[in-house]
Amino acid sequence: MKNKKRIIVAAGICLLAGLAWTQFGPEARAVKQAFFDSQELMFQTPFQSENGKTDMLTEEEIQTYLDDYSAQIDQCYAKENPCREMYKGDNEHLLRVVCKEKVQYQADGGLYDCRFSGIWIHPDGQTATVHAVSTEWGKWVEQKEDDGFEVTAPTGRDTITATMVKEGGAWKLKNIDDMYVEFGADIVSDLEASGSLSSELEDWLEKTSQPYETFDEALAAADSLNPEEINPFAVNPFRRLLCSIHL
Repeated sequence: MKNKKRIIVAAGICLLAGLAWTQFGPEARAVKQAFFDSQELMFQTPFQSENGKTDMLTEEEIQTYLDDYSAQIDQCYAKENPCREMYKGDNEHLLRVVCKEKVQYQADGGLYDCRFSGIWIHPDGQTATVHAVSTEWGKWVEQKEDDGFEVTAPTGRDTITATMVKEGGAWKLKNIDDMYVEFGADIVSDLEASGSLSSELEDWLEKTSQPYETFDEALAAADSLNPEEINPFAVNPFRRLLCSIHL
């Protein structure tokens, strides 16, 4: 009986040691970084131009933007990820069709934070399951139907379960298995209703509600918004996420 107990205790210690390695070891850090990169890529500026459109860009410049984006997608998304080719196609349609005719310009964007509650690397060492909460932000200038312009600066928080796989020795996103989305605008509405809106969020509300006559005016308004000051998830201490990635 004592020997059995020793075996059980030893097995338990090995299991805990394995779990600690999975959560905090170099392989886990590589999984976390790969997942973070796959999410932040969605908020990077796809192109830059003086008028917010691609009609002034040369074919060579457009192709360079497309090639750069596709290379980043290939680096972050596994071949079997169903979104991999879809994202490339959507980006090409945006640059070659949509933004040739009207302004739909992403000025800036990224992740406030990506917190991991679990990293489980499967026994084969080629697959991992990720549980994470990421908080993101973005700033857009868009052309309205009346040819005026508007600024949008949404924030959101996603609770995600994802599958990562090793491809060519690098971890990549295979699939988002489950995601629960929270919108920052809902928190702002609650704060406004309770009269506890900060001056920074009041400024955000004003600048994203008013029309602009020119692209330059709208872009200046978007650029003036400090993402760290318009994060509604950091207002409520129960919703607070530190604005840094923990690897």
